Amino acid sequence: MNADKLGIPVLAVSIPGCVTLYIATAAFGIGWLSEVWLIPTEIFPSTARAQGSAISVIVWGFANFAVTLLTPIGFNNLNYWLFLVFAVTNTFAGWWTWAYSPETGGRSFEENQAYFDDAKEHDTWRVSKINKGEYRHMPKGKKDDEGESAPLLGNGSS
Repeated sequence: MNADKLGIPVLAVSIPGCVTLYIATAAFGIGWLSEVWLIPTEIFPSTARAQGSAISVIVWGFANFAVTLLTPIGFNNLNYWLFLVFAVTNTFAGWWTWAYSPETGGRSFEENQAYFDDAKEHDTWRVSKINKGEYRHMPKGKKDDEGESAPLLGNGSS
């Protein structure tokens, strides 16, 4: 190990490494993992919600399997350059999510379906080009909001 050659104690490397791993796993669970479990339940109608969610989770499972299978092969052939591959793919995924995923929070199912109707009408899936970017942010709540579209953490207005 290089740490032994450089005189670095093992705990000085392993403890920050474990803490970083836990923080990265928690951030992934809060961030990217929600796309797989939450978005399908908000965009599919009740009659197809279970099937849409199941397809989403199956695709996620296959992608997770591919990453798990290919990571050791990548480390053997690309060494630390594999992190550059991950950085590029994550940057692309972030841009794709920003550009093509509407904000579904604080909206009823019918309002979320209106996004898809508007996207078909505008002939684009770019969130910023549909109704002047109306679906990019959560809607501002009213004081008398109740039910499905009521914000969970306050009314959304200043």
